[in-house]
Amino acid sequence: MKLLTLLGSNLLRKPTRTSLTFVSLAIAFLLFMLLEAISDAFSGGVSLEGMDRIVIDSKYSMTDNLPLSYVQRIRSLDEVEQVTNMSWFGGYYMEPRNSFATYPVDPESYFDVFSEQTISAETLSRFRNIRVSAVASEALAARFGWNPGDAIHIVQDIFPLEDGSWTWQFELAGTFEYSGGLLLLINYDYFNEAVVGWAKDQIGWLVGRVADPAEVDTTIGMIDSMFENSSDPTRSTTEDEYRRQFASQVGDVGMIPSRKGTSSIVVVGIAGVVAVVVGLLSMSEGIKTALQETSHPYRVLVMRTGAMDEITGWLSAEEVNVLRGIDGMGDGMGTVSGELVVVVDLVTRETGRPGVAVARGVEASALEIRPELKLLAGRWFQPGRNELVVGVSAGDTYAGLDLGSSVSFRNRPWDVVGLFDAAGRAHDSEVWMDLPIA
Repeated sequence: MKLLTLLGSNLLRKPTRTSLTFVSLAIAFLLFMLLEAISDAFSGGVSLEGMDRIVIDSKYSMTDNLPLSYVQRIRSLDEVEQVTNMSWFGGYYMEPRNSFATYPVDPESYFDVFSEQTISAETLSRFRNIRVSAVASEALAARFGWNPGDAIHIVQDIFPLEDGSWTWQFELAGTFEYSGGLLLLINYDYFNEAVVGWAKDQIGWLVGRVADPAEVDTTIGMIDSMFENSSDPTRSTTEDEYRRQFASQVGDVGMIPSRKGTSSIVVVGIAGVVAVVVGLLSMSEGIKTALQETSHPYRVLVMRTGAMDEITGWLSAEEVNVLRGIDGMGDGMGTVSGELVVVVDLVTRETGRPGVAVARGVEASALEIRPELKLLAGRWFQPGRNELVVGVSAGDTYAGLDLGSSVSFRNRPWDVVGLFDAAGRAHDSEVWMDLPIA
């Protein structure tokens, strides 16, 4: 059955239910906008905090890193009073459910830029001088009962240590005041020294404070122009601008009559969202049928507790080895394939703009588990090499995935050495690579 036929039949099967669903969702969206407007009014409008603060990240994707050298280059500008670098560290404490924001930072410049996050001079001195130290927000330290001098072990899922270990150990230097909840800061110098080679001398983004808030737009333009023709161009904006745009989009109810064009776009947008949600609901039975047709009764997908998808469902190498030892799985009667699913940025052929693609790191046993997957052209990737085998749909969707071509993502070049067909399954839209280097 065609997708549109399936959608139409489910929508029209019970028109009363469909109509009521449209109305209820529309009311929910309108109530959300009204409540946001009231909240904004009570809080006094857009906060002025951050008018002199700018955020500098990668031009094309927030998941792309920037070179560490950008810190000094931007700091050398007279128009920038201070700048600090930050990166997303990830990981968890003791067990996966204990996850919270963790950033490798430069201690001195971080608390200079984020002056509203107060820290004692003694704690800052320990954080600065003890390379393996970390500081926790008061809320985070209270949650886990941490005290200065305690050892904190963070199990990583992105950045292994240079020796191959995935468990990082830090010494708690103290706490700081932070209104945002749970936050752990670690010393960037130690992170850069201990992390695996491919992640060294890189940062996630920068946050700076301009010398003259009245010239912030000029400063932003100057920074972006510095790196415009480099391999790592930047995109800069102010914190205040982000907040102002958000507030004006969801809370400016009073201006609806005087801005009929914009208001009409908002109304059409709401209607479109409602239509998409109703469409998804009506397609649920069709999706169930499709899943039943493409699944296999002897395949088992094992993910960590609480995970909703393969991207967040990773297991450690030790846990995968435990699975291999279970009767009926990896003892000759069955097959186990350790896999890692990540999202990468690739340029789409249709728009010429960056889009999100799924990349899957697999072991050789993945082909035994999925016998329906056929190699159409080229060869399978060789272990230890930056090589890709591309699904037919992914090859049609994203530029640079032609057989024999090269593409770059995650700060590495990759050679396309093969093209596979997964018989119409979701894997047709993926790119596959060797697990250890995924």
